[in-house]
Amino acid sequence: MKRRTFAASIVISLTALVLVLNTPSVHAAYKPDSNAKRTSVPSKYKWNTSALFKNDGAWGGAFKAVERGVKELQPYKGKLGDAANLKRCLDAFFDVKLKLSYVALYAELKVAEDKEVERYQKMFQRTQNLSKDFNTKTSFILESILRMDDSKMKALLADKGLGLYGGAIEDMRRRRSRIMDADTERVLNMAGDVLFASSWLTSDIEQIFKAVMRDINFPKIKDEDGQMVQLNLSNYSKYRASKNRDVRKGAVDSFLGSLRKYQNIFAAALAGEIKRDVFFAKARKYDKTIEAYLDADNIDSKVVDNLIDTIHSNLKPLHRYVALRKKILKIPSVHLYDLYTPIIKDVETDISYEEGSRMILESLKPLGNEYVETVKTALAPGSGWVDVYPSQGKQSGAFSASVWNIHPFIKMNYQNEIDDVSTLTHELGHTMHSYLNMKVQPYVNFGYSTFTAEIASTFNETLLNKYLTKKYENDDDMRFYILGNLLEQIRTTIYRQTLFAEFEKKIHEFAETGTPITAKLLNKTYIDLVKRYYGPGFTIDKNDNVEWAFIPHFYYKYYVFTYATGLSSGIALATKVLDEGDAARDKYIDMLQSSAHSPPLEILKKAGADLTKPYVIKAAANLMNET
Repeated sequence: MKRRTFAASIVISLTALVLVLNTPSVHAAYKPDSNAKRTSVPSKYKWNTSALFKNDGAWGGAFKAVERGVKELQPYKGKLGDAANLKRCLDAFFDVKLKLSYVALYAELKVAEDKEVERYQKMFQRTQNLSKDFNTKTSFILESILRMDDSKMKALLADKGLGLYGGAIEDMRRRRSRIMDADTERVLNMAGDVLFASSWLTSDIEQIFKAVMRDINFPKIKDEDGQMVQLNLSNYSKYRASKNRDVRKGAVDSFLGSLRKYQNIFAAALAGEIKRDVFFAKARKYDKTIEAYLDADNIDSKVVDNLIDTIHSNLKPLHRYVALRKKILKIPSVHLYDLYTPIIKDVETDISYEEGSRMILESLKPLGNEYVETVKTALAPGSGWVDVYPSQGKQSGAFSASVWNIHPFIKMNYQNEIDDVSTLTHELGHTMHSYLNMKVQPYVNFGYSTFTAEIASTFNETLLNKYLTKKYENDDDMRFYILGNLLEQIRTTIYRQTLFAEFEKKIHEFAETGTPITAKLLNKTYIDLVKRYYGPGFTIDKNDNVEWAFIPHFYYKYYVFTYATGLSSGIALATKVLDEGDAARDKYIDMLQSSAHSPPLEILKKAGADLTKPYVIKAAANLMNET
């Protein structure tokens, strides 16, 4: 899962926390149980939220302090024209923002522990409202910095007192030419412009899409036991991956058939969202919508063009994979409903958290002793970094979350499966990215863009795959299982997400040229891409062309491509470290520790992955061939 950051971390003493993982426990091993009460999970397997606040009461006091801090910032409005005032304002602003990040993370962790606890839900909702209030009432700071002319700002930045904020201010002013006059800005803000706010803000149109998805009455289908079960959004992926071909065919046909009935509503919603994107881009005087939304992260749109072009030139591995599925599954033809069922038999594993941790530590050795020792600290039962096991009410899935000056936190739902080991090392990638970054960066410069967010996690997964393939070289079932999962990861993360990115780019271009966006056009555009990507060995069914309708990422404004570039970069950099050793490792660590205000493409290029060139994406396609 994508890492969540609330502001980031700096160091705690390793010597205080390092616990030796291979010390035999005097207690019987804990058996994961998703129906267990949280109180029955040993405390050593839970994160320690007291690192943030001692208790809910202390959190409440911090919440009020943030409210006061926001009010105390208001007198600075209109008074940021001299260096002393600007420094005092920025000092106060970042102090309040950091405190808010602690408040937000505590509420996030508590609601993740048990989403059914009303007190935690209210804490989380209050934090969301406080964050919106903070953003609204401090927006004058950004506006003042952007509207200041270059000579005035240059004079202010010459003041040594503002030295800490130089990088942040320059990053803010990078898009200064896109700012409109005050009245226009007011109208754009009222209309919900996100080009100068968070790209994760949910639009009203996206809410319509989600509402329709919730209201669809999907039909019942037969499960593996021949029993009629209700198909829904939660179990669709399960039945789509069934080993029983009739079950998975029934699931896909019924699901897509239901979407077909609402295709015109979905088309209208998506068209509205796309036109909205185009409007804001043109209002900011961008020629292309993709340029506008990538510019927010300082990314050249050529990266997406390079990704699509390189994948087009390297589709043969995906075509080979389709043929491999047909052969191993022993089916006459490959359909959409044949893409998600495992091509290898399940392997029975009972890998304890401690054993999985040892595997991860061994796999990460190429990153050096300091990196491994920090991971050992994080993984050690009792460290307070990882919430390991599932329990009643605990949120599903996994994430890594961090704030500056406190160790990161990892949420797991560890079930002793080999896949859990992979998920854990993925989240550790995010954790170490944040930890290493906060170790050298002050709070003002802490963090990293969404563009680079998935690189560290996929880097770790690549090292783990290499390690496990060697570890199980004499166990064909396990080795094939690991390699099969790697193939699916490349198909779904690189090829499928690139298909999505190309679809997203094309439909924005339709709106830019005034082409009416209808269900018919969306269906044809989507299915033409499916045919091209999956090749002549893939059979198209009548409802496959409406699959676009339930993909929420098309409302996220050019985000899907980062999955493909992230995995490709992770694979390329991990391979580079394994092949070249310490020098490549040091460049990779330098990338993780770069300032949040450094151009993402530049820091990635220094590490050895230039995403404006084909070789990074091609390396991932080559890995698929080798696998």
